[in-house]
Amino acid sequence: MKMIIRQIMALAALCWALASCSDDTFNREYGEGMGYLRLQLGKVDVDFSSTTRAEASSLPDELIPATADFMIDIKQGNSSVDGYPKKYSELAEGIELKAGGYTVIAYHGDNKPIQATPYFSGSSTVEIYPGKSTSTTVSAALANAMVTPAVSESLQKHYTAWSLKLMAGDSSVELANQDNTDGYLFAKADQLVNAVFEGTNLLGKETSQA
Repeated sequence: MKMIIRQIMALAALCWALASCSDDTFNREYGEGMGYLRLQLGKVDVDFSSTTRAEASSLPDELIPATADFMIDIKQGNSSVDGYPKKYSELAEGIELKAGGYTVIAYHGDNKPIQATPYFSGSSTVEIYPGKSTSTTVSAALANAMVTPAVSESLQKHYTAWSLKLMAGDSSVELANQDNTDGYLFAKADQLVNAVFEGTNLLGKETSQA
């Protein structure tokens, strides 16, 4: 029992020593105190991750957000700084931060499996030193994939009614139908998305194919 207690105490002492070393290393690298971050948003990149139509080269203007509407998150490790995220338009000219390393993230919109609107995101890493001002620019880009329908006219002629749906996990959203063939949706990047065609043919038979 005494041996176990001695081992526990030795382990606790080691953890304390490692934490102290970590703090000392941090303080030697950055120093102690407060510094300032001057943040600027760069241009919004609207290049597509993927699309089903090669001629689709840009987003409609109404889908491109103003920089003032972007949300800004400032993280140290996995935790956000108190008060963040907040709108870019609400930021002070100089953001006061404790000395240390940070990741600054700019984003706009949701990032759901399938949705009707685009999602933009960008990030930058910065180091803040006591009594000094650090500037950084974050450029945001389209971070999900735009999907447009491609249902041939020859196929449509065989159906009195039809719909084309996108499916990802538990999400299912209609992309197009016989009355709307020019729709678009946005899908989360790096996920599997399936297209399902459903319709009633000229014989009145309902069919479905993925």
